[in-house]
Order: sequence, then structure tokens, then C-alpha cells
Amino acid sequence: MNSRTPIHDAESTLQRLDPIAALGDRILVLLLASGGFGYFLISILKLYQGQWSEGTLLVSVLVAAAASIFVIVGSSQKFSPFRQGTHYMIHLSVLASVVILVFWQNWHAGVGVSDAGSVFLGVLLLALGPYRPAIEIAALGSVSGVFIGFIALIEAERATVHTPLAVYTLTAMAPCVAFALASAKFSGQLVEAQERWRSQVIRLRDENLAKVQAGLSRSVRKDRLQILEVEAFPFLNEVIRSGTIGPEDRSRALRISNSIREIMVTESDRTWLEVAASDDGVEPSRLKLAVADPQSAASFMTTDQRTAIRAMIWEILSEPAFKPGSLRIELATSEGNCIGTIRAHFSNPDPISKGRLAPYLAVMRVLFSDVTSQSNSNGLLIGFGYAKRDRRNY
Repeated sequence: MNSRTPIHDAESTLQRLDPIAALGDRILVLLLASGGFGYFLISILKLYQGQWSEGTLLVSVLVAAAASIFVIVGSSQKFSPFRQGTHYMIHLSVLASVVILVFWQNWHAGVGVSDAGSVFLGVLLLALGPYRPAIEIAALGSVSGVFIGFIALIEAERATVHTPLAVYTLTAMAPCVAFALASAKFSGQLVEAQERWRSQVIRLRDENLAKVQAGLSRSVRKDRLQILEVEAFPFLNEVIRSGTIGPEDRSRALRISNSIREIMVTESDRTWLEVAASDDGVEPSRLKLAVADPQSAASFMTTDQRTAIRAMIWEILSEPAFKPGSLRIELATSEGNCIGTIRAHFSNPDPISKGRLAPYLAVMRVLFSDVTSQSNSNGLLIGFGYAKRDRRNY
């Protein structure tokens, strides 16, 4: 089970605006996190040759390794979205590692510890570009850079440094601050591009709203005609050919009218969730979808949330092991929030054990709050929550 708290609305990141694109950056994140630690480890090996028996040195390296682990784990599908607290822990881990080497060694720290830590932290901040807001990356990176500069001053006093202290301090600070500002700029440009694209889409949607509504009206009329063509039109043709109307004709006409009325009433009461599930290419013979939404909570979802739910339903129904009729979606409202569950059963645990639903769950964790997932031998249960927003905005 995995539970996540809601994302603050002020956090504008690529991962929140485009979760699929953020998932595609995973390989680059792994390379930066492992490469940054590799650089730090090689630098420390050169500074402390032959002294690896010292426990303090090993502790320092392990603390530095924790920073890379925080980046790798925090950016994974299972733990998305990347949290602010994880970002803090990355900074604290790197700074703690540098402080341990400078202050708590039994020998004098060699020149270059602060430099290695600054580069290491800067590379990790580059990896966080798609996951954290630009202002946060720039602010924390600058503060950490200043702290590393202070450590560099102390480091210089304990070793022979022929470079002016100001130059040495700025040199130690520069990698962390420069990488932080570069990552913040990159993050900001990604967010601006996404927001600009969304604004264009919304503008075009509003401009074409009349055309869309007209198209929907034509589609509805076409559906009604198709319903009539099944039974009503053939019946009327038979009556016209016979030229008479008998008791059986009256009974049949009543039965057809009741059937058509029932179908139209059922379709008019369907929510977008039911319509989307039935229109996403699922064969009617395979689709036995049960949606319990007495309070119309589905209508409060944003466009992105609807897309994520639709994609999850499509993936579940597309699984060969899915048991038709076992899918159950329940939605309800409570104190300004909405909660929902998705249940499904499979003939074998294959789609669950192989993690085929993991990318879809990762996107849901970004777009929804309190996302949980449970699976047993052949069953799946997904829980999620979201804010009760104004229907007119979506």
C-alpha cells in the first residue's frame, strides 16, 4: 500500500503538469544521481588514500550515498510525486557528509572536500529540474552554496592554501550555485512551455466550443436514429405493408416504446465516466462496467484527472486476464473532497506482479491525493481522493 498526501497547488513542476514526460526523464535522473556520487567518491578516495579503515570516513560516504538514494527513490514511479521533504533531505545529506569530513576527522582534511561536495550537490539539483519548482531549487541551492563557502573557509584555515581566501571560497560555492540556477532555469522553462501550451489548448477549446456542441447534437440524433432503426422502423414498415393494426401490433408498439424510453433515460443519466469507459474501444461483449456515483462526484474531476482515470480503466479492461464484470468504480463526496475506489479481479496475478499498472499509478499519485493500491492473489484495489472543484471550470 502507498499513501500520499495532496500536492500543494502552488507547486508548478513538469511532473505535475505532464507526469508522462517526467517519467521519461527517469534514465537521466539515474545517470546524474549515480554519476554525481561517483565523482564525489573518487574525489574522496584521492584525498584520503590508505585511510579507509577510519569509520568516520565510511560514515561520511554512506551519508553522501543517501543523498543519491533520495533522488533515485523520490523520482521513482512508486513514490511519485517528488516531495519537498525529500528535497530537504538531499541537501542535508550532502552538507552533513562534507561537515563530517572537515570537522570530525582525526586528521587534517585535505583541500578539495568542499569542492567535491559542491559539485555533487549541484549535479543532484540538475536531476531535480523536472520534479521541484524553480524557485525552490534556486533558493535551496543558493543557501547550500553559501554554507559550502563557509565550510571552505574553515577548510582553508586547516590546510595550506596559496589561493586568496575569497577566490577559494567563491570557487567552492560556484558549482552548487551555478548548477542550482541552471536547474531552476530549466525547470522554469519546462513549466512555462507547458502552461503556454495549455493556454493555447484552452483558447482553441473555447473558440471551437460551438462546433463541438453542434457535433455532439448531431451525434445524439444519430444515436437516437440507430435505436429506432433496430425495432421501430421495421415495425412501422410491417404495419404499412399490412394496412391493418391488430391487438398484437398494439402490444408490440407498447413494448418497443417502453424499451426505447428506457434506453434513452439510461443514456441521459450516464456520467462521463460511464460514457468514457464504453467509448474507449472496449468491446460491448467484454464491458460489464459498474459505476456507483450517486452524488455525481466524477463531474468534479479536472481534465487531467479524468484522463488518468480513463487510462487506468482502459489498461485494466485491456488485460487478457481481466474478469469481465469484476470492475467496480465507487465515488462519493465528503466535506468538500471526493473519494473513489477502483476494484478489479483477474484470472491470474500476472498484470499485477509484473507492474504493468505502475506507470498509471504513478500518474495518479501526481494528480490525486491519498492514492493507495492493494493487490492480493488475483484482486486489485485502488483508492484515491481529489478536491471538490467548481464544475464550470472543467
